[in-house]
Amino acid sequence: MKFRSAIITSLIFHLGLVLVAYFYPEQENTTETTYYVDLVQVGGPSSGSSSSLKKGAESVEKSVSIRDLSASKEKNPELSYPDKQSKRKSVKKKKKEEDLVSVIKRKKPVKNIEQPEDTSGNEDSGYVRTGLSGAGTGTGGPGGNFPYSFYVETLKSKITSNWYNPLTSSGISGRFLSVVYFRIFRNGSIGKLKLVKKSGNRFYDLSTLRVVKEVLPFPPLPSDYPELYLGVYFEFEWER
Repeated sequence: MKFRSAIITSLIFHLGLVLVAYFYPEQENTTETTYYVDLVQVGGPSSGSSSSLKKGAESVEKSVSIRDLSASKEKNPELSYPDKQSKRKSVKKKKKEEDLVSVIKRKKPVKNIEQPEDTSGNEDSGYVRTGLSGAGTGTGGPGGNFPYSFYVETLKSKITSNWYNPLTSSGISGRFLSVVYFRIFRNGSIGKLKLVKKSGNRFYDLSTLRVVKEVLPFPPLPSDYPELYLGVYFEFEWER
């Protein structure tokens, strides 16, 4: 009886071991990493630790100064020295500018040269020549073939009273003559305005064209005038 109970107890024990081994397998061996830490003395560092700290600080300062220097070079590209080729180009450019200035200084003023009168396309059946030069205004001859002297005097007075000569206050002396041509239609409007003779002074010529535009419209042509328009050669002559 005791033998049987011992066998049963042994079987139960071994069965329990088998169950424990089955449900709780053996854990795998894992390698652990070991970290080594250097301890620094807080109260007062030794000579070895202080020298290492000084070396570390110097290396950090050196790296920072190198970075600052590189950054300043990137921000200020003008610090880079120019090469020889760029120096040559700047010298050549400066020389050209000096030569141009000297040429401008040596340039002499243009003299007053009168241009010949443009008589091309003169197909007016009726025309008159008048102005500030004392040109004739009667019928035929140099004054034209327009017999209405009262109309010519009105035309002359309207233009001369509104003309401003830009050379009167400039101190320029000489003889200047420009001739303006335009057509007056029956209703007093004009066309074909142009400068047929230049005086040699641009401002003088522009003033003669401008005054004709400013005094528009002109009086209508006389009712018994047979042509569709009147060709007018108006002279602006000034001398000092």
